[in-house]
Amino acid sequence: TIGVVITAVGVGSLLYGLFGNVGNPTLFVGIGALVVFLGVAALGPVIARPVSRLLAAPLPKLKGMVGVLARENAVRNPRRTASTAAALMIGVALVGFITIFAASIKNSIATAVDSAFTADVVVAAKGGGPPSLSGFSPDLAQKIKEVPGVGAASGLRFAGAELQGKGVFIIASDPATSTQLFDVKPKSGDFKQIGINDIAVSSDRMKKEGWVLGQRISAKFPKGASTLKIAAVFGMGQQAGLSDYFISLDGYDAHYTQQLDSQVYAKVADGANPRVVARDIKKILKEYPTAELLDQEQFKATRSGQVDQILNLIYALL
Repeated sequence: TIGVVITAVGVGSLLYGLFGNVGNPTLFVGIGALVVFLGVAALGPVIARPVSRLLAAPLPKLKGMVGVLARENAVRNPRRTASTAAALMIGVALVGFITIFAASIKNSIATAVDSAFTADVVVAAKGGGPPSLSGFSPDLAQKIKEVPGVGAASGLRFAGAELQGKGVFIIASDPATSTQLFDVKPKSGDFKQIGINDIAVSSDRMKKEGWVLGQRISAKFPKGASTLKIAAVFGMGQQAGLSDYFISLDGYDAHYTQQLDSQVYAKVADGANPRVVARDIKKILKEYPTAELLDQEQFKATRSGQVDQILNLIYALL
């Protein structure tokens, strides 16, 4: 009775999350899946005996006395049989969960690159790992800018900070060229004029926090506390796999001690030959053995490959 009640509650939560008019359906689906899992586990000893008889019915004919012993052994102690089956059920559930989770991550990566990546190439660490231990020198981005046929180039940096008392993730790039390299969808303010003590915030975050353009917000960085002015609002944010906060490279230099680029993005100028530009950039990269030049598809494949490596490791462990 307890198992049936628990399972029914879980199924109800699942159906409500999937088909009901609810603000957070994922929460109800997740709770429902967990409760169904517990309900089936509770019902295990009850259903183990009839299920074992049904599934093992062909064994005596196929395996003779060995089949008879196997069937009777499973039927004789249904609680033990249910416990063994529960361990297998947990393993299968974890495999299913990890597979779906990994597919979601890879889809998010692909969506972010397709929707926000307007640069033609990116210089990243080989194999998708960290660009050496600390990043690329800003000199690399400057050298790529000077390559004939490069229309725009900028380094990209990632860092944590505290805004209005909350820990956040910040992206830094050159505001003068960022709109050419990323489709950030500027909404208001002048994105290209973001200064040292300015910040751009996504429209979703502005709405959630109740902020307005021109408002000043408190911030804490490795170099100390500061006050930043919201100088621009943009459309792309966490929903596209990006950050809700953007500062300039000058602002990053002013507030952070480690001033290195994690990646470098570049766009080929109109009329230039992409192959020639890529060849010239690769010549520069000979001085940076940890760096490699990737186009959009290669960049997505590299990032997805990282997820697959972790996924295969978890499969092997399970």
